[in-house]
Amino acid sequence: MFSPRVIRLGLAALGGGLAALGHAPFSLPWVALAGLLALFAAVDKAANARAAAWTAWLGGAVYFAVVMHWIVEPFQVDAARHGWMAPFALVFLAGGLALFWALAGWTAGRLGGALSPLVFALALSAVEVVRSVAGRSKFSCAGLTHFRRRAEE
Repeated sequence: MFSPRVIRLGLAALGGGLAALGHAPFSLPWVALAGLLALFAAVDKAANARAAAWTAWLGGAVYFAVVMHWIVEPFQVDAARHGWMAPFALVFLAGGLALFWALAGWTAGRLGGALSPLVFALALSAVEVVRSVAGRSKFSCAGLTHFRRRAEE
């Protein structure tokens, strides 16, 4: 019914969205882990490095769009004047940050072979360090290490 490419990209988008649920206000780390596993499976199913990069980029773009959803709120202070910029800010920010994940996907597709999920995990860890620490990113709060459990009430 659906082509393997559509299934792979759908799994990547679903995985990215679920992985984002580990962050506040959702704070569902077990769901986030399942999302990361889905993303890893999608990248592993890619036929070549280019397909792996696009797969990882899509998963990352959905992940960052969900995690950085708050970025549209400042544009609503004066919505008549600045509100039109909010969707562009979210889409370009998520797409730009997802380029780091695309690099990790490309690395896994290029070097991985049978060990593609392991290479993707290592490459994703490396690009997250570069993105959040070495790159002095203002958006290090969206890192994979910032999953939180809900505070006990």
